[in-house]
Amino acid sequence: MKPTGLVADAIRDVTRHGDLVLDLFLGSGTTLMAATRRGVRGRRRRDRPRPSTW
Repeated sequence: MKPTGLVADAIRDVTRHGDLVLDLFLGSGTTLMAATRRGVRGRRRRDRPRPSTW
Protein backbone atom coordinates (compact mmCIF):
# COMPACT_ATOMS: atom_id res chain seq x y z
CA MET A 1 0.00 0.00 0.00
CA LYS A 2 1.31 3.42 -0.96
CA PRO A 3 1.13 6.28 1.58
CA THR A 4 -2.11 8.16 0.90
CA GLY A 5 -0.48 11.53 1.61
CA LEU A 6 2.21 10.94 -1.00
CA VAL A 7 -0.35 10.02 -3.65
CA ALA A 8 -2.57 12.97 -2.66
CA ASP A 9 0.37 15.34 -3.15
CA ALA A 10 1.02 13.92 -6.62
CA ILE A 11 -2.65 14.26 -7.56
CA ARG A 12 -2.67 17.85 -6.29
CA ASP A 13 0.34 18.68 -8.47
CA VAL A 14 -1.25 17.52 -11.73
CA THR A 15 -5.02 18.03 -11.33
CA ARG A 16 -7.58 20.72 -10.61
CA HIS A 17 -10.68 20.43 -8.44
CA GLY A 18 -13.27 18.35 -10.30
CA ASP A 19 -10.82 16.60 -12.63
CA LEU A 20 -10.96 12.84 -13.13
CA VAL A 21 -8.28 10.38 -11.98
CA LEU A 22 -8.37 6.92 -13.55
CA ASP A 23 -6.84 4.04 -11.59
CA LEU A 24 -6.31 1.10 -13.94
CA PHE A 25 -4.59 -1.17 -11.43
CA LEU A 26 -6.82 -0.81 -8.35
CA GLY A 27 -4.76 -2.42 -5.67
CA SER A 28 -5.69 -1.27 -2.19
CA GLY A 29 -7.61 1.83 -3.33
CA THR A 30 -5.03 4.38 -2.19
CA THR A 31 -5.30 6.42 -5.39
CA LEU A 32 -9.08 6.71 -5.13
CA MET A 33 -8.90 7.67 -1.44
CA ALA A 34 -6.31 10.33 -2.23
CA ALA A 35 -8.38 11.67 -5.13
CA THR A 36 -11.42 12.00 -2.89
CA ARG A 37 -9.34 13.77 -0.26
CA ARG A 38 -8.26 16.31 -2.89
CA GLY A 39 -11.74 16.92 -4.32
CA VAL A 40 -10.98 15.06 -7.54
CA ARG A 41 -13.27 12.42 -9.01
CA GLY A 42 -11.81 8.94 -9.14
CA ARG A 43 -12.72 5.98 -11.30
CA ARG A 44 -11.32 2.49 -11.28
CA ARG A 45 -11.06 -0.33 -13.75
CA ARG A 46 -9.42 -3.64 -13.23
CA ASP A 47 -9.85 -6.27 -15.85
CA ARG A 48 -9.35 -9.84 -14.91
CA PRO A 49 -6.49 -11.39 -16.82
CA ARG A 50 -7.56 -13.82 -19.49
CA PRO A 51 -6.60 -17.45 -19.00
CA SER A 52 -3.43 -18.42 -20.76
CA THR A 53 -3.92 -20.15 -24.09
CA TRP A 54 -0.36 -21.44 -24.33
